[in-house]
Amino acid sequence: MVSENNRLKLLRKKHGYKQDEIAAMLGVKNSAVSKWECGRTLPDAEALVFLADLYGVSVDYVLGRAGDDMLFDDARVPKSEVQEIFDKLNAVDKGKALGYMQSLLDMHDERL
Repeated sequence: MVSENNRLKLLRKKHGYKQDEIAAMLGVKNSAVSKWECGRTLPDAEALVFLADLYGVSVDYVLGRAGDDMLFDDARVPKSEVQEIFDKLNAVDKGKALGYMQSLLDMHDERL
């Protein structure tokens, strides 16, 4: 099984991000992302959830608690309009879009 720090690096590279792009999306220093990928430290819970959402995997997968067999093969399902638009954004704007969507969900939850 791949360790969680290697998974972070593999997922980042698979999705075409650079360490500085991930750092900008999360508002952390580049060195923090490097430390996560080297296994020196782990991201906090909020960063783990963000990264899992960004990469389309579970937090359990990022942490090494779920194997590759638990991954969803999105190549079998056509992308939605939202996914198509999201894919056209640069890394920083993707982070902003995810943050905005989360704030909408938070506002919705507060109204219930």
